[in-house]
This record gives sequence, structure tokens and C-alpha cells, in this order.
Amino acid sequence: MDKKVKTSVRNLVEFVMRSGDIDTTYISNKRALMGIKAHQKLQSDGGENYKKEYFLSCETEYQSIIFEVQGRADGLIEDESVVTIDEIKSTTRRLDSIDENFSKLHWAQVMCYGYFYLKKEEKESIRLQLSYYNLETEQTRRFQKEISFNELEDFYFSLLKGYLDFSKLLSENKNSLTQSIISLDFPFPSYRKGQRKMMESVYRSIRDKKNILIEAPTGIGKTISSIYPSLKAMPNNLIDKIFYLTARSTTKEEAQSAISILIKSGLKIRAVNITSKEKSCINTCFKCNPKDCKFAKGHFDRVNDAIFDILENEYLIDYEILKKYSLKHSVCPFEFSLDIASFVPFVICDYNYAFDPSAYLKRFFDFPVESYVFLIDEAHNLSSRLRDMYSASINTYMLLDMMEYFTGKYLNIRKSIGSLVTSIEKFRFLIDKNSYYSTYDELEEIEKKVKKITSSMDTFLEEEKNKENYDEILSNYFELNNFLKISEFFDESFVNLFTSYKNDYIEHSLKCLDTVEIFKNLSIRAVSCVFFSATLSPIKFYAELFGGDNNYKIHLNSPFEAKNLFLANMASISTKYSQREYSYEPIAETIHEVIKSKSGNYIAYFPSYRYMEEVVRIYSEKYKNDNILVQDKLMNENERLKFLEKFTGSSSILGFAVLGGVFSEGVDLKGSRLIGSLIISVGLPGISPYNNLLRDYYNEKSNSGFDYAYKYPGMNKILQAAGRVIRTEVDRGAVVLIDERFSSTSYRKLMPKHFSHIVNYYDLESLKKDLKKFWESEDLS
Repeated sequence: MDKKVKTSVRNLVEFVMRSGDIDTTYISNKRALMGIKAHQKLQSDGGENYKKEYFLSCETEYQSIIFEVQGRADGLIEDESVVTIDEIKSTTRRLDSIDENFSKLHWAQVMCYGYFYLKKEEKESIRLQLSYYNLETEQTRRFQKEISFNELEDFYFSLLKGYLDFSKLLSENKNSLTQSIISLDFPFPSYRKGQRKMMESVYRSIRDKKNILIEAPTGIGKTISSIYPSLKAMPNNLIDKIFYLTARSTTKEEAQSAISILIKSGLKIRAVNITSKEKSCINTCFKCNPKDCKFAKGHFDRVNDAIFDILENEYLIDYEILKKYSLKHSVCPFEFSLDIASFVPFVICDYNYAFDPSAYLKRFFDFPVESYVFLIDEAHNLSSRLRDMYSASINTYMLLDMMEYFTGKYLNIRKSIGSLVTSIEKFRFLIDKNSYYSTYDELEEIEKKVKKITSSMDTFLEEEKNKENYDEILSNYFELNNFLKISEFFDESFVNLFTSYKNDYIEHSLKCLDTVEIFKNLSIRAVSCVFFSATLSPIKFYAELFGGDNNYKIHLNSPFEAKNLFLANMASISTKYSQREYSYEPIAETIHEVIKSKSGNYIAYFPSYRYMEEVVRIYSEKYKNDNILVQDKLMNENERLKFLEKFTGSSSILGFAVLGGVFSEGVDLKGSRLIGSLIISVGLPGISPYNNLLRDYYNEKSNSGFDYAYKYPGMNKILQAAGRVIRTEVDRGAVVLIDERFSSTSYRKLMPKHFSHIVNYYDLESLKKDLKKFWESEDLS
């Protein structure tokens, strides 16, 4: 039986010694932004004898448990007489208010490092140092202690004692998981076509520590085919934890469902689904501080008992389970879920918790003590999401509004904001008739002014917490800080974009154009990244976005018979922008004739809300008896669910939805819940300054600018929408594309193999005739 428990020094110390409240004030965010630079400054000031980020580890057996604990001391200073371990802490507190007893946790951390060093080097004593660095004054105050090996050993074993019961639970859970994985059979009686190949490829990529791109059409069973082999890699010590990363809540549910099936098949796994902080909040108002939230007050006094309770009694921990235990123990559900994630081997979460510079989970990725695999679902979305994560903007409307709040002794902030507005306004005369101007030069003047504003706002935010509009000011402060954070990444793959709007304000955006180098740095957080989607064509394009040709790549064919899918293109209709107003009536008529061919549920997908609304207007006037549902721009999650719930096996509904939206991807309407879709246009993203800059960037890089910025993303949306129709081997359905461009060779080349039987139609009567035959053949069979 494996009785080894791995953790970091920080996690051990915080788990055993933490207490008190959650208080996510601006100061903690400020520290997160500036703390790294403070560490770097003191480390560089340490001189040639200062060894920074010094790795230390210790394996200790205590009460039959083997504790493997590791960490990095900020510094190790060696001179002739004594060795010093240095731990740096950044703060906004006045240094004269800090004494050597300021934080037991800080001393505990450096004491662990001291013990590890003495044990390894077989020495009797060491000097420990805490260095407090004030972020505003840039002054440092240091405290030192000379401590013997015996004192440190006694302290360290007291920590292990406090961690013991929890460690025994973790060890028991890990061993039961390992045994269950070894004996776990595939949870279905047979493999679907291509499924075994996908699983073998996933396992091989983990074993070889490589990334892999998998294009697997609907029906392969991508979710279970990525999870099952990843689990099988665990007993062989290839990985310790699986992160299932998704772009949408619907795909998180699919991952949960797969884990539930495996648990019913005998898998003894603890898994948690992380819901966003705002969605998981159970307080009456969304304010994370002890004054406004009873769950934040004393959270750390109670959370360890809550973790022990839930890990002892639950396996699949979704939001409802989290809520139940959060109410039972009076703890914050979001922070609770993050703690649970530290102690379970399977985590379901959004992309941003692994990749976003402002939201990634530092507890896992800044200093990993385990080996991870990233299972990246709907991977076709990742590049655009990364570009969004690494972009930021500020605008003169927000800044001018902010100025009104700073009066009296805060007039200096008002003046600083005014100076920033002036700097941005200088670009107004460069903005051309297209309402934008771009430059690839780094604009240090603007960055310095933003930095000055955020620094000068600290006193205001500390002293004026009861001021009206405080939350709005705080939100603006975070926007400015995010702008600064993104500016640190600025290089030749970024652009400054200045845009003017009708109400005369100017927006200054830092736009990321290319995430290849960014993702190379992010991907090393995992042993292997498994990118999978039904639509990763052309695969060379996506391979380049995800780090180049070094990745493994496989394409799987559709497991479904082509005869079950009627596939057509109404090639007589042009949806080009210049022809759109002439297309509304023919499109409405085509939709009506298609849904008349067989009673049931259909969705018509459009490239934009405006286009959709024009056709809906004509359609609802002309075909008043048809039962239609229309996607609304402002639908919340509950309204989206209600929209989908109306598509039942016995209903006859025509839905109108937008390509690339929530109803065109990640939606699983099996059987007669959806028997057909009509897809209008080739799905090109709207022409915009940013998309044109993307086009120009990739023209310069690979001479494929239009394809990279417009054509490939558009085609991906088409294939995703088409994939909503046939979900199982017994489904039959019709997909009708509407755009003359689909008949061209360049678009046919982008269509997958299972689209090879598509037929172009140039008159509606021929389409109606063949649709009738298709549905009649179903009745005959």
C-alpha cells in the first residue's frame, strides 16, 4: 500500500496553521501584481552569495505515512561563518508596525526550509531571515533568528502531527483510487469506431510527455476517450492529477457525466467541478469580505473540517454538493472548491483557471509538486480565448467618469487621470476614416501614467471604503491594473489599437495577435496537453497555434453512416454582405420548405443577430403558423436552458440562433430533439479593425492572413453547427448549407471526409424532392 503524501511547504503550513477571514480587498490584488517584482529586486540586491529560488525537499516517515514535502526558499545566503535562509514578503503595511512576531505562518515557512537544509547538510544550526518589503516606500525591514536542528525538527514534526489525520484520509483515498483504476474496465460493452485509437493515442502522448491534437467527429465519444486513458496513466506514476479544461458550462456537464459513469463502474475517484466565484456565491450580496459576508468571516477557522467531511463522504463534487457542505460548515463555496481541488485527482474547470494571467490557479502552477495532464475540450476555441485573456483595454469615457470621484485631498489622482486622457487623445488625429489607428510600438508614456494612477489610488481605496460608488472605483482600479499586467507581455505579437466611438470617446486596447509563444510557456505546466475537438481542420493551422509541428496529430473518421445524414448546399443563394438584402426572402422560403419535408425540430443558424432578425421578421410575417424560437442577445444561463428544454422528442419547433453562439456548440440534442439544421453563410467573423490586424499579421507571417483571421474560424463555426444534428449511431437528420461559396473548390477542401456526399442545389424544387426521398427511405427502413 502506497502511504506517500506529497505537498508543498506552503500548502502544509497554511493548512495546519491558517485561521481567520477571507478578505479579497484591493491590497491583496495589488500584492499579487507587484509581489514578484519585489522578490526580484531583493534577490538581485543580495549579491553573488545569494542563491535565489533555492529548491529544498524532505521525505519523512511519521506514524506510518511518508511525507514528501518540497518548496523553494526565496534565497540561500552562504558565507564563511553561517548559512542564512531568506524568505521575502511584500506588504503595503508601514514597516514600523511589523515586528518579528507579525506572522507565525511566515516563520513557519522559513523554519521548514531551514530544517530541510540542515537535515540534508547534516549541520547543527542555521540563521533564518524574514525580509519585509514595502511596495510603496520600497524600504525593507529584516528579522533574523538562529535556530538549532533539534528545535526545527520538533517544530516540523508538530506540523506533520497537525496534518496527520488528513494525510491518512488522502492516503486511503489514493490507494482505493489506484486499485480501482487497475481493475477498471471500459464502461461500455464495445468501442465505437475510432474510439480505441483515440484512447491509445492519449495514453501514448502522456507516456511520451508530448502534446497531441485529436480531430474526432461527433460520435467517437471524445470525453470518455480522453478521461479513461488518462486515469490508466495514474497507477504507472505518469501523472498525479487530471485537469479537464472547457470553454463552456455544457461541456463541463459532459465531463461530470463521464466521471459519474466511471464511478458507477467501480472507479473510486474524488472529482470537483469548479464554478466561477460569482456563480457559486451563496451570500445575499457578492462581496468577499468579513463585514458583508458571514461565509467569509471565520472561513479559515472552519474550512479544514469542511474539506475533511466532504472528502470522506463524497466522490463527484458538483456545485450542489459544494453548496450543501458550504452551508453545513458556513464556508465560502468558491474558496472551498479551490481547496478541494488541491486534494483531489480530477478537476473540471474553465480554460481561464489554467491559462488566464489574472485568474490562473497559482497554488497549482507557480510551484507544482504533482504532475498534471490538461484535457482540453473544444480545443478549437482555445486560441481565440487565449488572445482575449492576453488583451486589455482602457477608454476615455471610463477615465473621465473616474475623475469626478477624486476631489479635495485626492485632486492629484484627478490630475493624473486627466494627464492620461490627454495622452490617449493625442491619437485622435491619427484615427482614420475607419475609426481606428494601430501601432506595434510599445507606448511607455501611457503605461507610466496608468502605473502612477494605480499607485496614487491606494490611499484612497484604503481610507474611503465607505464612500458612495466605492465598488465602481475599485472595478476601474482592477481594469487599470489588468492593463498594466498585459503590458508586461507586450512584444511583436501585440498591437496597440486606438478606436473612436459615436459618443466621441476613445478606447486604447492592447491586443494579442499571436499566442504561440505564450502557449509554449503555459503548456509546460502539464506533462501533456491533449487538444480535442470535432473540428480541428486544417489540422496544420491548429498545430501551429498550439506550438508547432512537434505535437502528435491524429484525425479520426466519423463513426456514423453517411446515409443517415442528408447533406445539401443551396448554391443559388449568395449571402455576401453586398447581396444580403436580396437573400432574406429566398432564405426564409428555403427554411420553410426544409422543415415542411418532415415534422420535427430544426435550428437555422446565422452569422449575426442582425441578419437573423431580418429573416425572422420576414419569416414570422409569411409563415405565421410555424412555431419559432429566437435566440436573444441577452439570454442568461437559465433562459438558455429553457430554450433547449423546449426541443423535446415530440415537439415541432424552428429555432433561430447565431453561429458560434451557445446553441451552435456544445449542445447535445439527441434523437428527435433535433432532426435538422440550416446554416446560412460561410460564417466569416465580422469585419473589424482587430480581425483586419489579425489578417495583416498572418499575411506577414505565413501569407495566409485571410484564411487565418476569417476563413478557417468561419468554417469551424459551420462544422460545429452541423455537428448538432447526428449525435448517435441511430440518429437521422438533414443539414442544409446556404451559400454559393460552399460549392467552390477552396471550401470543399475544408470539408471533412464525412461531408464528401454533399450535393449542390440550384433550385428549391430539386432540394424538396431529394429531401422527401431521404425521409421516405427512413420510413421504409
